[in-house]
Formats: sequence, structure tokens, C-alpha cells
Amino acid sequence: MAISASDQGGGGGGLTAPTNPGEDNRIAYASAGDLAYAASVKTDGSYLQIGATNPATAGDARVSHGFAMRGRNSANSANVAVFRWGAATNRAEFGEDSANIAGITFSGGSSSTFQFNLGGTTQAQMSNNVLQIGRASNAYTFKFKSDVTSATFEMEARGSGAGVDLDIKGQNNNDAAAAAGDINLHGGVNSGAGADGVVAIYGDGALLFTAQNLAGAAHFTISKDVNDPIISMAARTTAGDCAKLTILGQNADDGKGGDLFLEAGDAAGTNKNGGAIEVNSGTETGSGTSTIKFRAGGAGLLLELASNGSTAQLGFFNTATAGKQTVTGIRDSNAALANLLTALATYGLIVDSTTAT
Repeated sequence: MAISASDQGGGGGGLTAPTNPGEDNRIAYASAGDLAYAASVKTDGSYLQIGATNPATAGDARVSHGFAMRGRNSANSANVAVFRWGAATNRAEFGEDSANIAGITFSGGSSSTFQFNLGGTTQAQMSNNVLQIGRASNAYTFKFKSDVTSATFEMEARGSGAGVDLDIKGQNNNDAAAAAGDINLHGGVNSGAGADGVVAIYGDGALLFTAQNLAGAAHFTISKDVNDPIISMAARTTAGDCAKLTILGQNADDGKGGDLFLEAGDAAGTNKNGGAIEVNSGTETGSGTSTIKFRAGGAGLLLELASNGSTAQLGFFNTATAGKQTVTGIRDSNAALANLLTALATYGLIVDSTTAT
């Protein structure tokens, strides 16, 4: 279809021929007034240009810096930014901070892949219910996998050599008066008759729980040996001694304090032993002493077991520990005394070396 200047009639503007011969055979659309060469929108059939001030010089659609594509909201009450290029910096932006934007959706087929690239390298991609973050071509990636039955978050090392560590870290504190960021792991809460969710932590080697920035790197370790698992603690004070390990029941704000149970497993089957509970203190060196103490609330020390070299010692009711006692002397015919001494010796508390006469 050809358009000539006479087709515009007597009113309004007319067509102005391009002054640049290189623009012949092209249709230019003015942003206001006449259709002219010096227009803000033009095309030659191979590209569409929007913007008269320094538009892009290549591409099928060419826009100027500061370009914005806007749409009307459903209530026909506001203009909403759909896409903007370089409003103040060289940044491409989809949507805007507006209550008129309910969401942004990227859609593809069931086998589609969405990729986010930086510097020519894929930094993140999503496909088949897997969100992968990291440089997939080398180094490592993080993966979040989800389906209708489960969701997993994992790290995958690329290439050969040792696996790469995965650190999940709360935010550091830059204000001395404020706390640093916590990390909270929560199992789901069941609102019906089913069980609540469980937080399970697995380690193919061992589980290591570390308190950062303490002298000697305080940590708990759970070994993986299924026949003889061990929970151990390693920490040192600034003086070089190992630190104290405390397992504490909850203190009450109003009411009974929290109980603390140490219970071995029950046996199953015929004539099988139940699990045993064994409490061992560390082994002393030289003239050092190892102790096991039992206290009950405000009553103080009730029982203390100690080892001093090769000598086992015992003390009741905050009495200094001592080795096994030997009772000597003559009992005569005191049957009650004889029974008492026999009972104490049976429990191993004394050595009965008394005689009847």
C-alpha cells in the first residue's frame, strides 16, 4: 500500500520525505504530528526502532536507554511497568514495586530449562523440578529437588578430587549491640492425628557439631560405627584444659523443671540382655584424680566416686572419698553386728576381717 502526501487531506500534517537517501523506501512514524524521518518509531521491514535519542543500532527491536514498556492494570486505573531498560543504570528489569503486579510467571514445556547466565556461564537453572545454583560447567552446584513426595537440598562437586564442603551460615553481626543470625531447623507440625515432622541429620563419615570462634574449636562428634557409635566432645579453654560438657534439662519459668532421662534399650527375643548404662570418668595421670559425682538439687553432693592412681575411692554425703575400708575386731556373739558387716561386705563397701571371738 502506498501513501502519498495528498492522501492526508487539508487538515493535519502531511508526509515529509526523508532527507537521508539511505532511509528511502522506509516508513517512519512520528511520536506526535506528521509522519516524518525524524521519528521516535520507525521500521524498514527488518527491524523496529523505538526512541529517537541514541537507539540501539543492531537487533530486530531497537530501543533507547531509559525505555519502558507499560501495560494497563485490570481496573484501568494505573499504568504498570512490564519491562524497563536502564532507567538510571544499565539494568534490565521486569515488573516494578507496585501493588498492581500480582506476580511474574515464566512458562515453558515439561522438558524446558530456564537458565540464568553471568559472564557467559550458567549460574542457575531450573528443569524437571530441580533448581540448580552454581557453575554447572565446573566447580560445584547446589540443587533443590522437589516432587509430590519429597524435597531435597544438596551440593554436588564437579570434576575429580576431594568433595567440596557445604556451609549453611547465619548472617554475621556487624553491630556489637545486636545478635548474629541464627539457623533454625524445624520439622513440620501435624494438625491431625499423624506424627509431627522429624529433623534428621545424616553423615556418611561422622556428624560434627561445632561452636565457632571458641578456643580449640569446641565441637561434638557422633561416629558412624553402627556396632559401637560414640558421641564425643572436644573443646579447650584458653588455659588449654578441656572444657566442661553440660547436658541440661529445661529450667522452669513457673512450675516443675524439665526431667533428664538416660535410658538404655529394651531387649527383644528370648533370654536376651537389656541395654546397659556404663558411666566412665577419664583416666588420670600420675597423682591426678578422676571423679564421678552425683548431686540432688540443693542437698549438695550425695555420692562421689573417684580414682586416684590405681585406688578406687568412695564418699557419701559430701564426705571426702576414701578407699575400701577394712573392719577389724572381735564381734563376740553380736548377731546383728555380724549380719551388718556381712551385708556391707556383700555390697563391696567394706572388707570384713572381724572374728567371732
